[in-house]
Amino acid sequence: MTFPTTALPTELQAVNIMLASVGIAPVTSLDKDSNDIPTNPEVALAKDTLQQCVREVQAEGWVFNTEEDYPIQPDANKNINFEPTMLQLRLCQNRLYSRDKEAIKRDGKLYDKVSHSFTWEGESDGKVYCDVLWLFKWPDIPGPILYYIINKASAYFSQRAVGDPQQFQQLMQ
Repeated sequence: MTFPTTALPTELQAVNIMLASVGIAPVTSLDKDSNDIPTNPEVALAKDTLQQCVREVQAEGWVFNTEEDYPIQPDANKNINFEPTMLQLRLCQNRLYSRDKEAIKRDGKLYDKVSHSFTWEGESDGKVYCDVLWLFKWPDIPGPILYYIINKASAYFSQRAVGDPQQFQQLMQ
């Protein structure tokens, strides 16, 4: 049995940890201008680096964001559309109908390279079963993974902002 962890770092705290790793003073907010860009260039770089690491780390596939044998109902045109929160989607290999198909993402939908089609029939219940790798938002990521992301993002931020290879190596360790 696992228990939820409280008081995990916020995105603002993560950015401040990254700024501190290169000797930049912390900020009190992640203020943005009318174009949704942080007004402080260092904050913008840190925030972008953090978001890159959030996606990169989750793309590795972890217990918390991997769901196997997930049922997907094709739409009215029998297409399976990728949701913005899906990092990866592949046919579940233990299903009979998936053995003669080769599915890839094309035009935001699941495409079968064998039948050259976006159309999916599914099983008797009409659903297609897939293995999905989900992209979680910051507050839904487990604490140990958040700290791993912050540490990795701090090293990348150091490399981008300062460019000191020794500092980068120390932060990566």
